[in-house]
Amino acid sequence: MSSSLGQRLFDTLTQATAALRKVTELRKEMLAIKKNYYDQKRRLDPQLGALVKFDEGVFRNIPKADPEEMLKDIIVDERLSYIRHYFAQAILHQQFKPNDIGDLLHLFYTQDVDLMRCDRTMYALMRNCPQLPTERFVSLLDNLPFRIRTEFEAR
Repeated sequence: MSSSLGQRLFDTLTQATAALRKVTELRKEMLAIKKNYYDQKRRLDPQLGALVKFDEGVFRNIPKADPEEMLKDIIVDERLSYIRHYFAQAILHQQFKPNDIGDLLHLFYTQDVDLMRCDRTMYALMRNCPQLPTERFVSLLDNLPFRIRTEFEAR
């Protein structure tokens, strides 16, 4: 990997990680506001009775942001676009682990290898990624020898 590509990858991951942290912080703030709303409602309901009707649907009408759309201006390199998919899925499913960064670096080579070993969590996040040939993924270690043998015999 050339140093400029390596630097771009590092910068992209740094920016995407910062964006993910910001989205996580905003989500926590939103949940705190929602909790406060319901706490206040529970406290006030007995006092106000039928005088005031709270609209609990207010939180259902908040538009949901598309994380992949939010990240498209940060991650613009086509070869790295799978990272945008990863962060979008990690945000949606709240599945972000620090060791995922290493897995993302390995996924960079998916287009250049016959098989790619990844754990089940990473496979679940990336299996619908249009930028990666996910049929090359092996998510269970027990399946790896069979997949290697199948790949070898197909040649």
